[in-house]
Amino acid sequence: MSAKDKRKKVISDHFYAADHTSSADSAKGDLPVILPPAPDTPLSSPMPKKNRGEPSLSELQENIITALTVKINQRADSLEKMIITNSNTIEELKTSLNHLYAEIQDLKEDKTKLVNRKQQLDEALVDMIVEDSQPFSIVDDSGFKAFVAKLDPTYALPSRQALKIMVDHKYEEQKQKAMAELQKTEGVSLTADMWTSINMDAYLAVTCHYVDDKDKLATVLLGVR
Repeated sequence: MSAKDKRKKVISDHFYAADHTSSADSAKGDLPVILPPAPDTPLSSPMPKKNRGEPSLSELQENIITALTVKINQRADSLEKMIITNSNTIEELKTSLNHLYAEIQDLKEDKTKLVNRKQQLDEALVDMIVEDSQPFSIVDDSGFKAFVAKLDPTYALPSRQALKIMVDHKYEEQKQKAMAELQKTEGVSLTADMWTSINMDAYLAVTCHYVDDKDKLATVLLGVR
């Protein structure tokens, strides 16, 4: 008998013995116990045991909420510090702008004072030229420039052409003023004066005398020819 035939015979004897055993058990009234097949799917596998150190779901939620709360508080503190820093910076900027505005106002006032001061000195220079019969070229003299610089270093002398224009303007102002004063008087007195210069040039000056509204004697030079 070959090995293959031997295996068939062993299997046949095994099933024959099992059939006779089941028939005997049935005759005695005992039902055979049928066991369910062994599970082979992962869903039927027993639940794994939880390790002692592993947190529960509620603990995980609580830990997440705590961590988020800490982060939010840290962010809020950072924002608060940033707001305080920016507020201080804004206040410092406002203070700086106020100081700058005050300095600008002071500069404007100083500039106004300088302009007024120059106008006053220009008028004084014109009066000197007219009263003392000084030439316009005096403003080009080095000695006169040094003298004025000692008196007021901030004052800039006008040029000869500018000085001539200022004298002409002064003449027009005085002319209009004299005409307005004479129109208010009730009577005038005229005098004439004649003389000859060194160059033998003849001159005639006519002067008007009157009493002004303050009862004071006033004199106006009407012209020189």
